[in-house]
Parts: sequence; C-alpha cells; structure tokens
Amino acid sequence: MELTIEDRIEIQDLLANYCFSLDDRDWEKFSSLFHAKATLDFSAIGGPKSNLIDTIEFLKMFGGNVPSWQHTISTNTLECSDNHIKSRTAAQVMTITKLPDGDDNVAFFGLWYRDIFVKEPNGWLIKERILQSSWAHNTL
Repeated sequence: MELTIEDRIEIQDLLANYCFSLDDRDWEKFSSLFHAKATLDFSAIGGPKSNLIDTIEFLKMFGGNVPSWQHTISTNTLECSDNHIKSRTAAQVMTITKLPDGDDNVAFFGLWYRDIFVKEPNGWLIKERILQSSWAHNTL
C-alpha cells in the first residue's frame, strides 16, 4: 500500500473529526469514525479495553464530571502496511472541572493516540486505538 497525499489529508480530517466530535459530545458522528469491529484501549485513563459501545459509555460517564473539555492533536507519524496504516499522534486535552468551593480547575493532559487505520469504501476509519498517557498538569 502506498500512502497518497489525498490519504494523508483524509487521515488528518479523520483525526480532527475525532477531536471535534468528542468535544461536541456528538456520539453519532464519533461512532462514524470507527470500523464496525474497532477495538479501543482507554485503560490509561481508567477506561475500558473493549469495543466502541463500551468506550462511548465510559466517555459519557467520564464527561459527566467534566463540564468542558477540548481535544487537540499535533505531530503524527504514518507507517504503511499491506492493508492498513499505523499511526502515532500527539494529543493534548484541556479540561475544566469544578472545585469544592465552586471555582474552576483547569487541567492539562498530554497523550498519544496509537492507531491503526483501514481504508473502507467510504474512506479511512479507525480500526484500533490505544490511548497512551504522557504527562499531566494541574490535576486534582
């Protein structure tokens, strides 16, 4: 498999749509970014190592304690294989939670997404995602 410029742009759009759909808590859009048999490992943040449905339920629960969050991505690598792309993408997550006194607490998290992307007739999808923690600042 050879990765074209168009493929790279589609994968960048896929990663951006992941961030925006998660920030917007648009679970339908979020689900559309994954292969039907996707496996996700969010154990680094206390989540499941499971399928998409279980991961969404965890994110809904986790997000219930986080009134506002923002996910961003930056550098990434893409490695071609016969039928998929392996990727490592740096991500940053900012969260706002309420302190017991009512003030806001802003926390910052650095992580990597370790992904496998597959190309389906309707475009690139995430087939596997492992969330790997890197650093955290101002967490409670």
